[in-house]
Amino acid sequence: MKLHTTAWPSGLIAASITGPTTEKCWDQIEKALEMRADTLEFRFDSMEQDCQQDILHMLPEFHKVRFILTHRIASHGGPAWNTVDHSLSFWANIFSCHPNVIALAFLIDWEWEIVFQIHSRHELSGTIIPWKKVLVSRHDMLHTPSEPTLRYMLGQMSSSRAGAMKFAFMSNSSEDNARILKLYSWNTSAKPVIAIGMGAIGIETRLKWLLYSALLTFGRIDQTGSAPGQPLVSRLVQLREGWREHEV
Repeated sequence: MKLHTTAWPSGLIAASITGPTTEKCWDQIEKALEMRADTLEFRFDSMEQDCQQDILHMLPEFHKVRFILTHRIASHGGPAWNTVDHSLSFWANIFSCHPNVIALAFLIDWEWEIVFQIHSRHELSGTIIPWKKVLVSRHDMLHTPSEPTLRYMLGQMSSSRAGAMKFAFMSNSSEDNARILKLYSWNTSAKPVIAIGMGAIGIETRLKWLLYSALLTFGRIDQTGSAPGQPLVSRLVQLREGWREHEV
């Protein structure tokens, strides 16, 4: 069942490239492509400064897969030093110095706080923002919010100018999984939703992304991944191939 009506793709599989060094990033890219990930998330918050610059200069020549730009703030699971102000400075530099990277990006992952600052305080003023590419996101590394809170968050984010929405919460029970998956049916906007339960219990939500025609899900390419509970990219690819065979 397709729950949004725009021309977004669905069923994509993303792998995170975290570095922290340029050499490590290339190893991760090679491994992700070998596993047949079709989307790469570049986690600049996890990369060393030199590595960030190397990747930013490489991306305009990188046409193999879609890519997502992410600079995760501390309150959403990023490094402790990455405040909202620090992240806004990072994004201002990207828009100023690397507009070709912004133009080629599939998605730009901005946490709700970043989007709110830009909406309410006109941060990045004078910058032309491709809002259709903005993936507004919410994360909680400990809990899944209550149903009223989830509905409120969904309303907030769907009324923003962002083109797509992502929710990622630690799942501590099957009831948490059920609430997270309800976000797909609660969404009445044309914006696609990515709804993820983190942790071992939440893996069910990751494996059901095809059932809900979700834009994408995230898989890991090593033992740890970029978030708890990610299945291997290769397992997700097998699931998708089986799903497509069944549809035929």
